[in-house]
Amino acid sequence: MPIAVIYIRPGGATPDQQKRACLAYCFRHGYNIDSVCDQSAEVAALVEAGTASIVVAAYDGDDRALTARIQHAGGRVEYARPPRQRVRLHADVLIAGMYERGASVGTIAHLLDAPAEDIRAALYRAGYRLPPEDRPPPRSRS
Repeated sequence: MPIAVIYIRPGGATPDQQKRACLAYCFRHGYNIDSVCDQSAEVAALVEAGTASIVVAAYDGDDRALTARIQHAGGRVEYARPPRQRVRLHADVLIAGMYERGASVGTIAHLLDAPAEDIRAALYRAGYRLPPEDRPPPRSRS
């Protein structure tokens, strides 16, 4: 059976809630539990020493350095609750949302570091009819 160490993160859920979630997860997966730690350095040291091969945390955090250290030592990090998925918006949806909330074409272009004509095109694709102040200036016929 794999040997796990439970990592109680600072903040978020209470330590007791985290511990219960991790214990249930370890039980479901058939892991033997070596210890419960609340210090990331202690968790990493246990994996590096070969005492445990799996670190179980209640939820995902921003512990890239810890995860890299554990993976480098041949271990892995698992979560009792799956990590939250990052929201990815299509640029047109983001632009339309900003426009609906009152941002002008110029403001959106500035914030997104994009040409105003690209912002206007995205709004046109989204079905917006721009007021005169947001329309492109007329082209000269010289």
